[in-house]
Amino acid sequence: MEGKRVLMMDVDPQGDLTKMLGLRKPYELPQTLGNVMNDVIGGIPPDEHLEIRHHPEGFDFVQGNRSLTAVETGLVNIMSCETVLRQYVDSVKHNYDYVLLDCLPCNNARPYDHEYSDLAVEVASLI
Repeated sequence: MEGKRVLMMDVDPQGDLTKMLGLRKPYELPQTLGNVMNDVIGGIPPDEHLEIRHHPEGFDFVQGNRSLTAVETGLVNIMSCETVLRQYVDSVKHNYDYVLLDCLPCNNARPYDHEYSDLAVEVASLI
């Protein structure tokens, strides 16, 4: 993807993408996707995007960790997780040619897992 602006987002509470990119203790990171999603829920628009890190390979990424589980649990009575994620992606997608989401690996698809793929397809088709 040389020459393309790419953002990779770790939407996995296990933080597998984050670990793969060299951050071995994702639970100790100060700025993660979980923090940003909590801001979106609280009505705080992301402005400086301090959660976005640049990787030496030439792409940007947003770290994920187990704080995403707490966000997801807290959303049960407020709004859906995919809506919050969509709002965040909408705030950053104009800066990128591709936005890739690394979702939770599981055999039991949760009811909203298809929403992540719909979001990824939508983002890709808009860019």
